[in-house]
Amino acid sequence: MATASGVMMRHWVMLRLVPNDPGRITTTELRRGIEDHTREDVHVRSIQRDLEKLQDVFPDLKSDKRSNPYGWYWRKGAERIEFPSMDGYTALTFRLVEQYIANLMPPSAQRELKGYFTRAGTVLAQLADSPLARWQDQVRVIPRDIRHHLPKIPESITHPVYDALLKGKRLKVTYLPLGRESAGDPYELNPLGLVVSNHVYYLVATAWGYEDIRQYALHRMRKAEILPIPALKPKGFSLDRYIASGAFDVLVTDAPLKLKLRMTVALARHLEEAPLSEDQTVKEDPAGAKLISATVQDSNQLRWWILSQGEQLEVLAPKELRKEIARTLKESARQYA
Repeated sequence: MATASGVMMRHWVMLRLVPNDPGRITTTELRRGIEDHTREDVHVRSIQRDLEKLQDVFPDLKSDKRSNPYGWYWRKGAERIEFPSMDGYTALTFRLVEQYIANLMPPSAQRELKGYFTRAGTVLAQLADSPLARWQDQVRVIPRDIRHHLPKIPESITHPVYDALLKGKRLKVTYLPLGRESAGDPYELNPLGLVVSNHVYYLVATAWGYEDIRQYALHRMRKAEILPIPALKPKGFSLDRYIASGAFDVLVTDAPLKLKLRMTVALARHLEEAPLSEDQTVKEDPAGAKLISATVQDSNQLRWWILSQGEQLEVLAPKELRKEIARTLKESARQYA
């Protein structure tokens, strides 16, 4: 006969093994899990009786009676039961993860963490007057660029895309390229990575059996379906190296620029804290302005940044870039004349 401590341990293991909806677990599967964790040989009928009793204590514990044997699960959004209970620091961590990182997680991980997020909210509400609870109201992430109302990406797109990336499977996608009014034939993509740039979600992938690496904006996908085919990955591919190569910059030429700028002291102060490149140097000219030299990529992003600084900045070199910026400013001034 099982001891009281043995029964308590069995119940704790059972409650831990039950998944969140839409997951399901049967009493037979629970029996195997209990044996793995406690080495206790318990009959499935005892497990069934235990679960029915536990439902009186935990109303979020549900059973799917459409199948036989029943599939047991936690209601969506149910709080996770933790021993020891969740402390304030852990609750704050889950809260910040939910706010800033959850969208980068695969749907299966989001479902598993949903109960923890709910529990974290309850713990912080109970600690309403503590510094930890106030921290979530004192921290924000603000983009420096202009705010855009970005298109929403439905779960019918994110779920198969994330799952294909997680499981290393190929993806069938109906895609609307920028500038087109209708989507063409479906693509078969080999997912390689997910990148968020300027708040836009991009799937880095190759198509079919080709090795050309492309970027596919998730909000331009009209349909997405995970395929039971292993995804192909170019030999030696690294997402970090791909990004560092300037793949997400719109390059004008492949050759780097030896950039020389004259700028105000205030603007130079920002670049001293966040340099344009590792070889950046800062000097002062006779008039009191700052001279910045740096080796940078020749990209459209560079031009947008230079133009956004207005009268605070002057391009000294290279000469071709100086002429190009001057032409653009003249055309802009003519429109406002």
